[in-house]
Amino acid sequence: GKAFCVVDAKGIEVWTAAMKFSPSALLMPNGRTIVSDFYNVAEYDLAGTKVWEADLTYIDQCWGLDSGERVVTGWNSDQEFMERTTETRLIVFRAGDGPARELWSLDSVGGARPLPSKEILVWNEEFVRRYDLTGRKLWETKIVWKDQRRKPLDVEPLSNGNLRVMFRKSTKGSQYEPDTAVEIDDQGRVVRELSMQPKRKMLERLPNGNSLVLLLDDEKRTIGELDTADKIVWSYINDRKVFSLQRLPNGDTLIGALGQVKAIDARGKVTWKSEESLLSQSSGHCAYWYDPAMATERSENEARK
Repeated sequence: GKAFCVVDAKGIEVWTAAMKFSPSALLMPNGRTIVSDFYNVAEYDLAGTKVWEADLTYIDQCWGLDSGERVVTGWNSDQEFMERTTETRLIVFRAGDGPARELWSLDSVGGARPLPSKEILVWNEEFVRRYDLTGRKLWETKIVWKDQRRKPLDVEPLSNGNLRVMFRKSTKGSQYEPDTAVEIDDQGRVVRELSMQPKRKMLERLPNGNSLVLLLDDEKRTIGELDTADKIVWSYINDRKVFSLQRLPNGDTLIGALGQVKAIDARGKVTWKSEESLLSQSSGHCAYWYDPAMATERSENEARK
């Protein structure tokens, strides 16, 4: 079966939640964990108790905000999911103790990304918009791009106020990976074309502005850190296919891979690994670290407010 598991620093199981499909997970600063599969998103507290859940159709991504909102994107039908079209639905929930309450939603979007400014960046083939957490549209620009064969896959803000728009080929059955990127200004005009070499998938933006990435080679075993100029400043070749990355507070990197969860230092030395009995050797694993003491302290502070 499929499952989500929390383990301690020794790699020993703390609690496990059974899932119908391969889950993805997001750890919140207060220690709660948001777990989603194709049809369900649920939130668990530190003890592994399910706090709330919502049944949706073909969940793509889920984010949790400190202010209590949960942002979920997904597809409306089986065909849209299989073809990776831009007919995605965005739903914003309010989370608490008990059932989650839907605040607002949008149809026919291509993707979404919560911003540190407590706004939500939303895009499709024609526009990029920013919404506040109540669903009020704050800003919009059109996407002007010469190659109509490519569709926007991801949009992220740059430090200069412009946006990086990453495109993929729009052919049916094409890989769900970017192959072209441009920088656009607040009017949607292309400022410059950006290099997509090496081809990669960003898994974490680091505090120094660098990116922790998975390089999209044939085997997807190479991870790297790219600086703001897209230069590789650190890399490591894992012995198995990689599914998740996280930079830890001590500078080590946590890797979730095929039948493997481990941490390595900057020299590539393994500093920690999970008990193999918890892992399926034929399945990919995503792993994320958090400090229960810090999470408990934060939860108590929030309760006193």
